[in-house]
Amino acid sequence: MTSPVFISYNEVKNILTSSMIKESVEEAFKSVVVSKGNNQDHPYAYQCPRIRTSSHNVNGILLTMPGCISNHKVTLPNGERKTFETLACKLITRSPKNNQLTPQLPNVLANILLFDEQTGQLKCVMDGKYITVWRTVAASLVATKFLYFGRKNVNASNGVTLAIVGCGVQGESHALEMFRVFSTIRECVSNADIIVTCTRTVEPILHLNMLKKDVHINAVGAAPGGKHYCELGQDIYDIAPVYVDSLNGAKTDLADLKTNIVCAVGEVILGVGKCPEKGISVFQSLGMAVEDAAVAQAVFQYRKNKQTKSRL
Repeated sequence: MTSPVFISYNEVKNILTSSMIKESVEEAFKSVVVSKGNNQDHPYAYQCPRIRTSSHNVNGILLTMPGCISNHKVTLPNGERKTFETLACKLITRSPKNNQLTPQLPNVLANILLFDEQTGQLKCVMDGKYITVWRTVAASLVATKFLYFGRKNVNASNGVTLAIVGCGVQGESHALEMFRVFSTIRECVSNADIIVTCTRTVEPILHLNMLKKDVHINAVGAAPGGKHYCELGQDIYDIAPVYVDSLNGAKTDLADLKTNIVCAVGEVILGVGKCPEKGISVFQSLGMAVEDAAVAQAVFQYRKNKQTKSRL
């Protein structure tokens, strides 16, 4: 048996590109709405709801996110697109006192395990923190592409206004360019066409009377307990169609949310679901194991391809 390779945070960061992440996430979105054998042109997937295990000694948690995505495409450095089956599991630990250590550690750590799809042998351990951040950004970008820019009445030639609420890692990562910082959330979102919320609030910070009539919202943040729908007021959920990355995930993570969940974004991508023609729309971002799996496979294959070239 060969030992698994380890791919560090810095190596992942040096390999990943925007196009690589967006391609992988779009493949993952499609995979969760396609059944095996129904369409050989599209990826299909199986994933369990995330499993939460408490760690009593450090008051932390371990989140386990296993998933398998088959028939998905990866674009290699030479431009060739190859099809893969990927079996992976992301492990996330949250230890609230890590930032008090000397030297400090992040409170949230992530690792992705990749397995050989034929034998089940562990082939790679990959630092997953960078992937977690940027696959979440990519999910918002892909959702916005199909749910906002897919509307017939949207004319982006004069530009659109983006508002980002939250200035943590996700907020900073979503902000490709920042021109102005507002003192209140109402000022920030009042003229926005697209809004991203990336906070850990336990109370709603956006309400219907703050928003333009045709705005798309990517709700990314989660409260400290893991609740995914604290950022938006119920008055928004009462009138806005809600789209998710995974309907199965929504059954668990959004079980108590009173709203109209229309479909998964993957259904819109594949043309079997409709994007809203106008009005407010919401992408409730939950995060999926197969997103991490698809991105990790792309990183692994890029590294493998590069090493093969260097030996020739």
